[in-house]
Amino acid sequence: MVKSTVKSTVKSTPNRQSNPILIFPNTSASVSTDDFALKPDVSLFDKDYAPIRNRTDFSAMEMFIEFKKSGEDAPFTDPLDEVAIQNGSFESQSAKAKEIRGQLASYAIAHHGHQFRHFSLSVFVSGTQARFIRWDASAVVVTEQFDYNEKPEIMAKFFWQFSHLSQALRGHDTSVVRAEVEVEDRVRKSLNVKSKTPLFRYTVPGLNGYCYGPRPPYPSRSIIGRMTRTLPVWFIPPPPAVQQQHIKQEMPPKQEEAPACDPQWAIERPAYLKDCWRFISLTYHVQPEHEIYAMLHRANTPNIPQLVCGGDVGGPGSETDIHKLADAPWLCVKLEITPFCTKELVRGILGAMKAHWFAYNAVKLLHCDISPGNIILTKDGEGLLIDWELAKEVNENVARQWHMAVYVRCAAAEP
Repeated sequence: MVKSTVKSTVKSTPNRQSNPILIFPNTSASVSTDDFALKPDVSLFDKDYAPIRNRTDFSAMEMFIEFKKSGEDAPFTDPLDEVAIQNGSFESQSAKAKEIRGQLASYAIAHHGHQFRHFSLSVFVSGTQARFIRWDASAVVVTEQFDYNEKPEIMAKFFWQFSHLSQALRGHDTSVVRAEVEVEDRVRKSLNVKSKTPLFRYTVPGLNGYCYGPRPPYPSRSIIGRMTRTLPVWFIPPPPAVQQQHIKQEMPPKQEEAPACDPQWAIERPAYLKDCWRFISLTYHVQPEHEIYAMLHRANTPNIPQLVCGGDVGGPGSETDIHKLADAPWLCVKLEITPFCTKELVRGILGAMKAHWFAYNAVKLLHCDISPGNIILTKDGEGLLIDWELAKEVNENVARQWHMAVYVRCAAAEP
Protein backbone atom coordinates (compact mmCIF):
# COMPACT_ATOMS: atom_id res chain seq x y z
CA MET A 1 0.00 0.00 0.00
CA VAL A 2 1.12 3.54 -0.69
CA LYS A 3 0.51 4.84 2.83
CA SER A 4 2.45 2.11 4.57
CA THR A 5 5.41 2.63 2.24
CA VAL A 6 5.54 6.35 2.95
CA LYS A 7 5.20 5.74 6.67
CA SER A 8 8.15 3.35 6.48
CA THR A 9 10.13 6.08 4.79
CA VAL A 10 9.18 8.52 7.53
CA LYS A 11 10.09 6.07 10.28
CA SER A 12 13.50 5.51 8.71
CA THR A 13 14.21 9.24 8.58
CA PRO A 14 17.59 9.99 10.23
CA ASN A 15 17.00 11.69 13.54
CA ARG A 16 19.56 13.02 15.97
CA GLN A 17 17.06 12.79 18.80
CA SER A 18 15.72 9.65 20.44
CA ASN A 19 12.12 10.85 20.40
CA PRO A 20 10.12 11.80 17.28
CA ILE A 21 9.62 15.51 16.66
CA LEU A 22 6.50 15.08 14.52
CA ILE A 23 3.62 12.61 14.59
CA PHE A 24 1.78 11.39 11.46
CA PRO A 25 -1.75 10.23 12.41
CA ASN A 26 -4.09 8.85 9.76
CA THR A 27 -6.87 11.46 9.63
CA SER A 28 -8.62 10.11 6.53
CA ALA A 29 -11.61 8.76 8.48
CA SER A 30 -12.36 11.71 10.76
CA VAL A 31 -13.39 15.11 9.41
CA SER A 32 -12.44 18.39 11.00
CA THR A 33 -14.94 19.85 13.46
CA ASP A 34 -15.45 23.19 11.72
CA ASP A 35 -17.28 24.65 8.76
CA PHE A 36 -14.80 23.12 6.30
CA ALA A 37 -15.50 19.45 7.26
CA LEU A 38 -12.43 18.10 5.46
CA LYS A 39 -10.16 15.13 6.12
CA PRO A 40 -6.68 14.90 4.58
CA ASP A 41 -5.30 11.37 4.52
CA VAL A 42 -2.41 12.14 6.89
CA SER A 43 -1.82 15.19 9.07
CA LEU A 44 1.48 16.18 10.65
CA PHE A 45 1.48 17.55 14.18
CA ASP A 46 4.13 18.40 16.74
CA LYS A 47 4.82 15.46 19.03
CA ASP A 48 3.28 17.26 22.03
CA TYR A 49 -0.10 17.56 20.30
CA ALA A 50 -2.60 14.78 21.07
CA PRO A 51 -5.27 14.56 18.32
CA ILE A 52 -8.62 13.26 19.53
CA ARG A 53 -9.36 9.96 17.77
CA ASN A 54 -7.06 11.00 14.93
CA ARG A 55 -9.44 13.85 14.11
CA THR A 56 -8.32 16.42 11.55
CA ASP A 57 -7.40 19.70 13.23
CA PHE A 58 -6.38 22.43 10.81
CA SER A 59 -5.65 24.84 13.66
CA ALA A 60 -2.77 22.66 14.92
CA MET A 61 -1.65 20.93 11.72
CA GLU A 62 1.89 21.52 10.47
CA MET A 63 1.39 19.85 7.09
CA PHE A 64 -0.95 17.49 5.26
CA ILE A 65 -0.26 14.53 2.95
CA GLU A 66 -2.77 13.35 0.38
CA PHE A 67 -2.67 9.93 -1.33
CA LYS A 68 -4.16 8.58 -4.54
CA LYS A 69 -3.75 4.93 -5.48
CA SER A 70 -3.36 5.47 -9.20
CA GLY A 71 -1.54 8.06 -11.25
CA GLU A 72 -3.93 7.82 -14.22
CA ASP A 73 -5.81 10.96 -13.19
CA ALA A 74 -2.85 12.78 -11.64
CA PRO A 75 -3.57 16.51 -11.27
CA PHE A 76 -0.15 17.43 -12.68
CA THR A 77 1.88 16.13 -15.62
CA ASP A 78 5.58 16.87 -15.90
CA PRO A 79 6.44 18.41 -19.30
CA LEU A 80 8.45 16.07 -21.51
CA ASP A 81 10.47 18.77 -23.27
CA GLU A 82 11.10 22.52 -23.49
CA VAL A 83 8.23 22.96 -25.95
CA ALA A 84 5.80 21.54 -23.40
CA ILE A 85 7.23 23.84 -20.75
CA GLN A 86 6.73 26.88 -22.98
CA ASN A 87 3.16 25.81 -23.72
CA GLY A 88 2.38 25.59 -20.02
CA SER A 89 1.12 22.02 -20.29
CA PHE A 90 1.43 21.19 -16.63
CA GLU A 91 -2.08 20.92 -15.21
CA SER A 92 -3.95 17.82 -16.35
CA GLN A 93 -7.36 18.71 -17.76
CA SER A 94 -9.43 15.61 -16.98
CA ALA A 95 -12.44 16.07 -14.71
CA LYS A 96 -10.83 13.87 -12.03
CA ALA A 97 -7.56 15.82 -12.18
CA LYS A 98 -9.41 19.10 -11.69
CA GLU A 99 -11.31 17.56 -8.77
CA ILE A 100 -8.07 16.50 -7.08
CA ARG A 101 -6.52 19.96 -7.51
CA GLY A 102 -9.63 21.44 -5.96
CA GLN A 103 -9.36 18.98 -3.09
CA LEU A 104 -5.73 19.96 -2.42
CA ALA A 105 -6.61 23.65 -2.63
CA SER A 106 -9.48 23.24 -0.16
CA TYR A 107 -7.10 21.67 2.36
CA ALA A 108 -4.62 24.53 1.94
CA ILE A 109 -7.37 27.14 2.31
CA ALA A 110 -8.56 25.51 5.53
CA HIS A 111 -4.98 25.25 6.77
CA HIS A 112 -4.26 28.95 6.23
CA GLY A 113 -7.74 29.98 7.32
CA HIS A 114 -7.29 28.40 10.75
CA GLN A 115 -3.74 29.56 11.42
CA PHE A 116 -1.57 32.63 11.09
CA ARG A 117 0.75 31.69 8.25
CA HIS A 118 2.96 33.23 5.61
CA PHE A 119 3.20 29.96 3.69
CA SER A 120 2.74 26.20 4.09
CA LEU A 121 4.05 22.96 2.63
CA SER A 122 2.28 19.73 1.72
CA VAL A 123 2.98 16.41 0.03
CA PHE A 124 0.96 14.76 -2.72
CA VAL A 125 1.45 11.03 -3.44
CA SER A 126 0.00 9.33 -6.52
CA GLY A 127 0.87 5.67 -6.86
CA THR A 128 4.61 5.44 -6.33
CA GLN A 129 5.18 9.08 -7.33
CA ALA A 130 5.34 12.03 -4.94
CA ARG A 131 5.53 15.81 -5.17
CA PHE A 132 6.15 18.62 -2.69
CA ILE A 133 3.85 21.66 -2.83
CA ARG A 134 4.40 25.14 -1.40
CA TRP A 135 1.41 27.44 -0.87
CA ASP A 136 1.41 31.20 -0.30
CA ALA A 137 -0.64 34.27 -1.22
CA SER A 138 1.02 34.77 -4.60
CA ALA A 139 1.17 31.29 -6.11
CA VAL A 140 1.35 27.54 -5.62
CA VAL A 141 4.69 25.95 -6.49
CA VAL A 142 4.69 22.22 -7.34
CA THR A 143 7.88 20.20 -7.76
CA GLU A 144 8.37 17.61 -10.45
CA GLN A 145 7.44 14.11 -9.34
CA PHE A 146 9.88 11.47 -8.08
CA ASP A 147 9.56 7.77 -7.29
CA TYR A 148 9.92 7.48 -3.53
CA ASN A 149 10.59 3.73 -3.74
CA GLU A 150 13.58 4.29 -6.00
CA LYS A 151 14.69 7.48 -4.20
CA PRO A 152 13.45 7.21 -0.60
CA GLU A 153 16.23 9.52 0.54
CA ILE A 154 14.39 12.50 -0.98
CA MET A 155 11.31 11.94 1.17
CA ALA A 156 13.39 11.07 4.23
CA LYS A 157 15.57 14.17 3.96
CA PHE A 158 12.53 16.39 3.40
CA PHE A 159 10.75 15.27 6.58
CA TRP A 160 13.94 15.28 8.62
CA GLN A 161 14.73 18.85 7.61
CA PHE A 162 11.14 20.00 8.10
CA SER A 163 10.98 18.48 11.59
CA HIS A 164 14.06 20.48 12.62
CA LEU A 165 12.85 23.83 11.28
CA SER A 166 11.72 26.63 13.57
CA GLN A 167 8.08 27.65 13.58
CA ALA A 168 8.89 30.69 11.45
CA LEU A 169 10.70 28.61 8.81
CA ARG A 170 7.72 26.23 8.70
CA GLY A 171 5.64 29.20 7.57
CA HIS A 172 4.09 30.40 10.83
CA ASP A 173 3.55 34.10 11.47
CA THR A 174 5.34 34.31 14.81
CA SER A 175 4.09 37.85 15.48
CA VAL A 176 0.85 36.19 16.67
CA VAL A 177 1.05 33.99 19.78
CA ARG A 178 -1.38 32.65 22.36
CA ALA A 179 -2.54 35.27 24.84
CA GLU A 180 -1.09 35.32 28.34
CA VAL A 181 -3.30 33.66 30.96
CA GLU A 182 -3.33 36.75 33.17
CA VAL A 183 -5.06 38.92 30.54
CA GLU A 184 -7.59 36.41 29.21
CA ASP A 185 -10.43 37.17 31.64
CA ARG A 186 -10.56 40.89 30.99
CA VAL A 187 -10.10 40.44 27.23
CA ARG A 188 -13.01 37.95 27.10
CA LYS A 189 -15.19 40.27 29.14
CA SER A 190 -14.29 43.32 27.05
CA LEU A 191 -14.87 41.57 23.70
CA ASN A 192 -17.67 39.23 24.86
CA VAL A 193 -15.68 36.16 23.77
CA LYS A 194 -16.76 32.69 24.91
CA SER A 195 -14.61 30.86 27.46
CA LYS A 196 -13.63 28.05 25.06
CA THR A 197 -12.56 30.36 22.23
CA PRO A 198 -8.74 30.62 21.98
CA LEU A 199 -7.31 34.10 22.41
CA PHE A 200 -4.18 35.45 20.75
CA ARG A 201 -1.76 38.32 21.16
CA TYR A 202 -1.16 40.35 18.00
CA THR A 203 1.95 42.46 17.48
CA VAL A 204 1.21 45.54 15.38
CA PRO A 205 4.31 47.28 13.96
CA GLY A 206 4.90 50.58 15.73
CA LEU A 207 2.28 50.05 18.42
CA ASN A 208 3.36 50.53 22.04
CA GLY A 209 1.56 47.51 23.47
CA TYR A 210 -0.35 44.54 22.10
CA CYS A 211 -3.77 43.77 20.66
CA TYR A 212 -5.66 40.73 21.95
CA GLY A 213 -8.51 38.83 20.39
CA PRO A 214 -9.67 35.54 18.84
CA ARG A 215 -8.86 34.30 15.37
CA PRO A 216 -10.58 36.26 12.60
CA PRO A 217 -14.20 35.01 12.70
CA TYR A 218 -14.49 34.14 9.01
CA PRO A 219 -11.68 31.96 7.61
CA SER A 220 -10.44 33.08 4.23
CA ARG A 221 -12.08 31.29 1.31
CA SER A 222 -9.11 31.75 -0.99
CA ILE A 223 -5.39 31.33 -0.54
CA ILE A 224 -4.36 33.49 -3.50
CA GLY A 225 -4.73 37.25 -3.21
CA ARG A 226 -4.63 39.78 -0.41
CA MET A 227 -6.43 37.44 1.99
CA THR A 228 -7.73 40.36 4.05
CA ARG A 229 -8.94 39.37 7.52
CA THR A 230 -10.32 41.79 10.12
CA LEU A 231 -11.61 41.53 13.67
CA PRO A 232 -12.32 43.58 16.81
CA VAL A 233 -9.49 43.37 19.35
CA TRP A 234 -8.67 44.70 22.80
CA PHE A 235 -5.57 46.89 23.13
CA ILE A 236 -3.46 46.60 26.29
CA PRO A 237 -0.51 48.99 26.76
CA PRO A 238 2.69 47.77 28.43
CA PRO A 239 2.88 48.09 32.24
CA PRO A 240 4.64 51.20 33.63
CA ALA A 241 8.39 50.78 33.83
CA VAL A 242 9.59 49.97 37.33
CA GLN A 243 11.66 52.84 38.66
CA GLN A 244 14.93 51.74 40.29
CA GLN A 245 15.93 54.41 42.81
CA HIS A 246 19.38 53.09 43.66
CA ILE A 247 20.59 52.07 40.18
CA LYS A 248 20.98 54.66 37.49
CA GLN A 249 21.88 53.17 34.16
CA GLU A 250 21.44 54.55 30.67
CA MET A 251 19.75 51.79 28.66
CA PRO A 252 18.08 51.93 25.23
CA PRO A 253 14.31 51.36 25.47
CA LYS A 254 13.01 47.88 24.74
CA GLN A 255 10.68 47.43 21.79
CA GLU A 256 7.59 47.16 23.97
CA GLU A 257 8.63 50.35 25.82
CA ALA A 258 9.18 52.39 22.69
CA PRO A 259 7.19 55.63 22.36
CA ALA A 260 3.59 55.00 21.32
CA CYS A 261 2.66 56.08 17.83
CA ASP A 262 -0.40 57.86 19.27
CA PRO A 263 -0.17 59.40 22.78
CA GLN A 264 -3.88 58.73 23.33
CA TRP A 265 -3.21 55.00 23.29
CA ALA A 266 -1.91 54.73 26.84
CA ILE A 267 -5.00 52.99 28.25
CA GLU A 268 -6.86 49.79 27.46
CA ARG A 269 -9.43 50.26 24.73
CA PRO A 270 -11.14 48.50 21.79
CA ALA A 271 -9.57 48.56 18.35
CA TYR A 272 -10.12 47.09 14.91
CA LEU A 273 -7.36 44.93 13.44
CA LYS A 274 -6.66 44.27 9.77
CA ASP A 275 -4.36 41.59 8.37
CA CYS A 276 -3.63 41.43 4.67
CA TRP A 277 -0.99 41.10 1.99
CA ARG A 278 -0.20 44.33 0.17
CA PHE A 279 0.87 44.83 -3.42
CA ILE A 280 4.27 46.15 -4.45
CA SER A 281 4.68 47.51 -7.96
CA LEU A 282 7.61 46.34 -10.06
CA THR A 283 7.90 49.75 -11.71
CA TYR A 284 6.62 52.34 -9.25
CA HIS A 285 6.82 53.00 -5.51
CA VAL A 286 3.49 52.25 -3.84
CA GLN A 287 2.91 53.77 -0.43
CA PRO A 288 1.74 51.36 2.30
CA GLU A 289 -1.82 51.85 3.43
CA HIS A 290 -0.90 53.17 6.89
CA GLU A 291 1.18 55.94 5.29
CA ILE A 292 -1.74 56.89 3.04
CA TYR A 293 -4.03 57.05 6.08
CA ALA A 294 -1.48 59.34 7.78
CA MET A 295 -1.60 61.69 4.79
CA LEU A 296 -5.39 61.70 4.86
CA HIS A 297 -5.48 62.35 8.61
CA ARG A 298 -3.03 65.26 8.33
CA ALA A 299 -5.46 66.82 5.86
CA ASN A 300 -8.41 66.14 8.23
CA THR A 301 -10.17 63.93 5.67
CA PRO A 302 -13.67 63.06 6.93
CA ASN A 303 -15.31 59.64 6.98
CA ILE A 304 -12.22 57.48 7.27
CA PRO A 305 -11.18 55.33 10.24
CA GLN A 306 -8.77 56.70 12.84
CA LEU A 307 -5.61 54.73 12.05
CA VAL A 308 -3.43 54.01 15.06
CA CYS A 309 -0.47 52.07 13.71
CA GLY A 310 0.49 49.77 10.89
CA GLY A 311 3.39 48.29 9.01
CA ASP A 312 4.97 45.21 7.48
CA VAL A 313 4.97 42.21 9.81
CA GLY A 314 8.30 40.76 8.68
CA GLY A 315 9.69 37.27 9.14
CA PRO A 316 10.49 34.40 6.76
CA GLY A 317 7.98 34.24 3.93
CA SER A 318 6.38 37.59 4.73
CA GLU A 319 7.51 38.89 1.34
CA THR A 320 6.70 36.68 -1.63
CA ASP A 321 9.29 36.17 -4.35
CA ILE A 322 7.50 34.07 -6.96
CA HIS A 323 7.89 36.95 -9.45
CA LYS A 324 11.65 36.39 -9.32
CA LEU A 325 11.12 32.90 -10.72
CA ALA A 326 9.15 34.07 -13.77
CA ASP A 327 12.09 33.41 -16.11
CA ALA A 328 13.32 30.19 -14.49
CA PRO A 329 14.00 27.57 -17.20
CA TRP A 330 12.13 24.88 -15.25
CA LEU A 331 9.04 27.00 -14.64
CA CYS A 332 5.82 25.73 -16.17
CA VAL A 333 3.04 28.24 -15.53
CA LYS A 334 -0.65 27.95 -16.19
CA LEU A 335 -1.49 31.02 -16.67
CA GLU A 336 -22.54 36.61 5.59
CA ILE A 337 -23.96 40.22 5.43
CA THR A 338 -25.66 42.09 8.23
CA PRO A 339 -29.05 43.38 6.98
CA PHE A 340 -29.39 47.16 6.80
CA CYS A 341 -32.04 49.56 5.55
CA THR A 342 -31.95 51.77 2.47
CA LYS A 343 -31.21 54.86 4.56
CA GLU A 344 -28.11 53.23 6.06
CA LEU A 345 -27.01 52.11 2.59
CA VAL A 346 -27.30 55.65 1.23
CA ARG A 347 -25.48 57.10 4.26
CA GLY A 348 -22.70 54.57 3.78
CA ILE A 349 -22.22 55.49 0.12
CA LEU A 350 -22.43 59.20 0.97
CA GLY A 351 -19.70 58.84 3.59
CA ALA A 352 -17.42 57.06 1.09
CA MET A 353 -18.08 59.78 -1.49
CA LYS A 354 -17.19 62.49 1.04
CA ALA A 355 -13.94 60.74 1.92
CA HIS A 356 -12.93 60.25 -1.71
CA TRP A 357 -13.92 63.76 -2.77
CA PHE A 358 -11.87 65.25 0.04
CA ALA A 359 -8.90 62.96 -0.71
CA TYR A 360 -9.04 63.96 -4.37
CA ASN A 361 -9.22 67.71 -3.74
CA ALA A 362 -7.11 68.16 -0.60
CA VAL A 363 -4.60 65.29 -0.72
CA LYS A 364 -4.58 64.68 -4.50
CA LEU A 365 -5.18 60.94 -4.09
CA LEU A 366 -7.39 58.46 -5.96
CA HIS A 367 -8.56 55.39 -4.02
CA CYS A 368 -8.45 53.07 -7.10
CA ASP A 369 -10.23 50.19 -5.38
CA ILE A 370 -13.71 51.38 -4.36
CA SER A 371 -16.13 48.48 -3.93
CA PRO A 372 -18.95 47.49 -1.54
CA GLY A 373 -16.40 45.52 0.50
CA ASN A 374 -14.34 48.68 1.08
CA ILE A 375 -17.17 50.70 2.63
CA ILE A 376 -18.04 49.95 6.24
CA LEU A 377 -20.69 51.36 8.56
CA THR A 378 -20.05 52.58 12.09
CA LYS A 379 -22.42 51.73 14.92
CA ASP A 380 -23.96 55.17 14.30
CA GLY A 381 -24.59 54.37 10.64
CA GLU A 382 -21.81 56.58 9.28
CA GLY A 383 -20.04 55.32 6.13
CA LEU A 384 -16.24 54.97 6.19
CA LEU A 385 -14.03 54.35 3.16
CA ILE A 386 -11.28 51.81 3.93
CA ASP A 387 -8.58 49.77 2.14
CA TRP A 388 -6.46 52.57 0.68
CA GLU A 389 -3.42 50.41 -0.14
CA LEU A 390 -3.93 50.75 -3.91
CA ALA A 391 -4.34 54.54 -3.80
CA LYS A 392 -2.27 56.60 -6.24
CA GLU A 393 -1.53 60.28 -6.65
CA VAL A 394 -3.72 62.14 -9.12
CA ASN A 395 -0.77 63.10 -11.30
CA GLU A 396 0.67 59.57 -11.45
CA ASN A 397 0.64 58.49 -15.09
CA VAL A 398 2.90 55.41 -14.90
CA ALA A 399 1.23 52.03 -15.45
CA ARG A 400 1.77 49.70 -12.50
CA GLN A 401 2.86 46.08 -12.65
CA TRP A 402 2.16 44.14 -9.49
CA HIS A 403 3.38 41.17 -7.53
CA MET A 404 2.05 39.99 -4.20
CA ALA A 405 4.73 41.06 -1.80
CA VAL A 406 4.50 41.93 1.86
CA TYR A 407 2.36 40.80 4.80
CA VAL A 408 1.10 43.79 6.79
CA ARG A 409 -0.98 44.46 9.89
CA CYS A 410 -2.77 47.65 10.93
CA ALA A 411 -4.78 48.68 13.98
CA ALA A 412 -7.48 51.34 13.97
CA ALA A 413 -9.80 52.78 16.58
CA GLU A 414 -13.03 50.78 16.64
CA PRO A 415 -15.66 52.65 14.59
